[in-house]
Amino acid sequence: AKTSALAEAGINYAMMMLLHTDQDQQWQGDGSIYQILFAGAKIRIMIVDEAGKISIKKPDQDLFRGALADAGATEEEQDTIIDSMIDWQDSNDLIRLNGAEKDQYLDEGRSYGPSNKPFQVLDELQLVMGMRADLYEKLEPLLTVYSRQSTANLVKAPKEVLMALPDVDEKTIDNYLAQRAEHNKNGLPPPDFPFASGGRGGSSNVFTIIAEAQLPNGVTGKTKAVIRKGRSRRQIPFKILEWEATPMSEDSLFASFNDGLVIN
Repeated sequence: AKTSALAEAGINYAMMMLLHTDQDQQWQGDGSIYQILFAGAKIRIMIVDEAGKISIKKPDQDLFRGALADAGATEEEQDTIIDSMIDWQDSNDLIRLNGAEKDQYLDEGRSYGPSNKPFQVLDELQLVMGMRADLYEKLEPLLTVYSRQSTANLVKAPKEVLMALPDVDEKTIDNYLAQRAEHNKNGLPPPDFPFASGGRGGSSNVFTIIAEAQLPNGVTGKTKAVIRKGRSRRQIPFKILEWEATPMSEDSLFASFNDGLVIN
C-alpha cells in the first residue's frame, strides 16, 4: 500500500514537471528515467511521448513487422495480423491477401467482425485475427492509439521500439539511449538517431507515465498513467486518459540495465 501511494505521488510529480514553465527544468517524454527521493523512498519515473510509439491506426508496417518478429510472431502470423489490422479499420468488405473480414471471423467461431473504423483503444487489437495473448502482452508497451502520425518519432521512442527497426544492434541502441539521457540531463536537444534519417517528428501531447517506488527494504510498487496535456473542461492543465495500478507488462525501472539511464 505504501509503495502504491508513493508511485501515485510520482505520477503527480511527473505531471507537474511536464508542465514546468522553465524549459530547462521541464521533463522530457523521450523515455528517460528520472529519480526523486521522497518520504524515505526512491521513486523512478519514465515518461514516453506517445509519438515515440507505433500507431496501430496507421502503422509503419516495417516497424510493426519488426516488433511482431521480436515478440515471436512467425512470418505467416505477421502477414495475417498486419492485413487483418487494415481490414479491421477500413470501411469496405474487401479482403486483403492475408486479411479477414466478417465472414472469416464467423468461420473461426467468433461472434464479431471488424469494427470498420479506426481503433479506439489499444485492447481492441486483441480481437484482430491472428493476434495471440502472448504476442499482445509483449507488444502493448510499444503501441499507441494516441499518435496521429504514421511513423514513430525515433528521438522520443523507447528502447523496445528502436529495437524493432531493421538491421540494428542492441549495443548501438544502448549507447544512443545513454547519449540521449546525457543530453536531457544537460538541457541539450536530443542527438540525431544513428540508424535512420527523418527520425525527428512531432509530439502528440499525450504521454505515458510509469512511476515505481522502492522502499529501503527493496519492496517496490508501480503505477502507470496516460495523460494529455491541455486544459480540460474543469480547467485542469491535463486530462487523465488511462490509469493502471500495479501494471505488469513493463520491466522494473530499478532493473540493473536501467541504472546508466537514470537522471537524478
